[in-house]
Amino acid sequence: MLTWLFTTAFAAAPLPGPDTPLPEIDPDNKLRIAHHEVIIEVPVDELYAWWRQATLAELAVETEVIPKVERTEFLRGDVWQGQGTRRRVFLEDGSVATEEILADEGPARFRYQVFGYTSSAARFVEYGVGEFNLTPEGAEATRVQWTYKFRPQTMVGKLFLGGWVRRNWSPWMEGYLDNMKTGAEAAIRASQGQASR
Repeated sequence: MLTWLFTTAFAAAPLPGPDTPLPEIDPDNKLRIAHHEVIIEVPVDELYAWWRQATLAELAVETEVIPKVERTEFLRGDVWQGQGTRRRVFLEDGSVATEEILADEGPARFRYQVFGYTSSAARFVEYGVGEFNLTPEGAEATRVQWTYKFRPQTMVGKLFLGGWVRRNWSPWMEGYLDNMKTGAEAAIRASQGQASR
């Protein structure tokens, strides 16, 4: 009975295409939330410029349950910027997710929706909504706040989603932010070293 329930509840759906409608975001905001933030010792404009040219494969980490990102493929647009741009994210285990930018307002707000997950690690998730907010922390540093909200696939998924976010997604977010901090601070040090020559 339990096997049948999971098979039925989380059956695979066709991959979203360029024109597949986005899942409607819950207006009541009754979603599971993960929030992390970090201070990066790089001025906000320089950090934002560096971050937007870095690839997801460079920043995303591999965890015990979430495979490493292998590549992305655009479905709409050809640069990861601008509202409405959509891409597929391919993981090393062959699973896929689809992302679309909802708001692209410079460092202050970058919001996107992720859906069409095929990974068994995300079988409880109908969609996720991520938002980055970069704000100055003095003249030489930036506070990066990253919030994710998830809607469960089914009522069955709702039972498991909170634990999944806490055990699996939060460590993934922390690893991404660690890479963002390390990469950006190294890049700014390198550029300052070149400028002083």
